[in-house]
Amino acid sequence: MKVDSDKCVGCGACVSIAPENFKFNDEGKSVVINDSITDEAKEAKEMCPVDAITIETKTVEFIQERCIGCGACVSIAPENFKFNDEGRAEMIDSSISDEVYDASSACPVDAININE
Repeated sequence: MKVDSDKCVGCGACVSIAPENFKFNDEGKSVVINDSITDEAKEAKEMCPVDAITIETKTVEFIQERCIGCGACVSIAPENFKFNDEGRAEMIDSSISDEVYDASSACPVDAININE
């Protein structure tokens, strides 16, 4: 999530709608303080009168058929992956974090793909 400071006019709509995501900087323009894509952040983007807010949508794809049960993803990103009854990983949360990037890099069979 980004705010284009060249476009921002400092109206404060985003700060008012999503104070957990945006605040004013010293120049009176909005900046991102938390890039979690919340419903409020989406609403703030829609309400921005100058279209200064960009929300990049990244997705994580888990190809369970490739999983060999090595457990790298489960140990690195336990909030996102767990073992199923067959001893293979399954995705339980598709939110993207640093740990998911690390799990994707560690996966020996490229079962975790982050689409940007």
